[in-house]
Amino acid sequence: MPFGSGPFGTVPFGTGARISSGQVATGAGFLVRIGSVDVTPYLQANSWSVSEELNSRDTCELPLFISDGYRPKLGERVLVLFGNVRYWAGLVHDLDFAFLQGRTDWVQIRVQCVDLTAIADRLTVNEVYENTTGGAIIRHIIGKYLAGDGISADGVQEGPPIQKAVFARKFAAACFDEIRDLTGYHWTIDQYGVMQYFPKFASIAPFEISDANAVFLADSSRVSRTLADYRNVQYAIGGQGITDPITDYWELDGVSRTVPTGYPIAELIEVKAAGLSATTGIRGVDDEGSKEWLWNKDQIGITQDQAFAVKPTGTRVEIRYRGRYGPITTKLMSAPAIAERQAIEGGTGRYEYVDQDSQLDGLDVVIAKARGALRRFSTLDAQLEFMVDQIGLAVGQTVTVNLPALDVANMPMLITAMETHLVAVDRRRHRVTAVTGELKGTYYEFFDKFFNRGVPVTISPDDVISEVAIAQDSISLSDLITVTTDTGHIAVCGVDDYGYAEIG
Repeated sequence: MPFGSGPFGTVPFGTGARISSGQVATGAGFLVRIGSVDVTPYLQANSWSVSEELNSRDTCELPLFISDGYRPKLGERVLVLFGNVRYWAGLVHDLDFAFLQGRTDWVQIRVQCVDLTAIADRLTVNEVYENTTGGAIIRHIIGKYLAGDGISADGVQEGPPIQKAVFARKFAAACFDEIRDLTGYHWTIDQYGVMQYFPKFASIAPFEISDANAVFLADSSRVSRTLADYRNVQYAIGGQGITDPITDYWELDGVSRTVPTGYPIAELIEVKAAGLSATTGIRGVDDEGSKEWLWNKDQIGITQDQAFAVKPTGTRVEIRYRGRYGPITTKLMSAPAIAERQAIEGGTGRYEYVDQDSQLDGLDVVIAKARGALRRFSTLDAQLEFMVDQIGLAVGQTVTVNLPALDVANMPMLITAMETHLVAVDRRRHRVTAVTGELKGTYYEFFDKFFNRGVPVTISPDDVISEVAIAQDSISLSDLITVTTDTGHIAVCGVDDYGYAEIG
């Protein structure tokens, strides 16, 4: 269907909802495609909008007026173009159908779309990674789980090392979120289906926001700070800790085939009977009669297979293994942050917070979880909101802000969210949110935590609390050093008449 033709050049939409000339009020060169269908002629005037949020799901809203029987389908690919430049891509996620008031020959369809990041919300990962980088983990997950849906890892930077990450049937997006929390990097899947994994300062905005620069709408600007979610003492309660290798001894009675252990077994290293090494296997996995001693992860003890003769009375069995204990709790403190609060408030200056994750596996992983949370939430960062018509800004960029009157003086700020609306022909307006520190969290994370508040915090006599006092938060510095060894995250601005910033 040609651009500008279709139902909105005719009664009853020749005036009112559409501009009187009959051409859509969305600007020359603007095009929206659902699947193979150009739906631009169906769009309500100036009602298209895109909402983008760092480390979250971008959404696009398409209000359509249709009388010719066309119907979009759930899951279809959506593409938004400005001047033949790909601005946004995603999937149809929700459809709402209604008759127009007083008319049954016209149907209004409200199409809600979500960006390609949603693909990572529906595929699960079952992997264990040790002594590698965040970038290497993400590349492996994409290659094994997401490549079949057209996602590539071309924009993944290496990032800092991760000692251990355990993903037991976790959604890929949740895996990426955990890596983000541990490393301080950010991730998104862009409009070309390319995973971008990058640190702050990797992409710099093409202009600054200041009193001397009139590119933004000053009366729309506001800066806020809050103590919500602030903490300078972080507890992380994990799953089970893993012991160093230990050896248990047991003498058989000539009847029983079961040998107990002091801890549930995380890893069976060796079994000896009467000083001789014996074969070991997994109960329910290895064939009957193939292994003499059988065990299962996280269960106490081993059992002799029925196909083997019972050992005589007094036979000594040695079991060398790594056991599980806990749950374990790690406590990290930021001494400078506590001192800062004491100087202002008096008293202890302590703000404590407890996170629980039963899927954490081992003390090192629990410490890493706590360190990441403390890094993100132990600073009282400023959040700036402003509106701008000038093109070139993008989520993930760092923009310099110099608005002393709003208590933000020459600060680099990370753009964490943008809402884009059409306000006139060939003109779109952006509502931008930026922060001075790391992104504290998204609405997606907030509601996920809110609806899981009923999960109890478990404390047992076997709890092990490891206290680590942090002199200062320096993890972000290692992030910057990592960038020098890899390809930088680049924003190309002004590539066409519309100046859309492509990140790649």
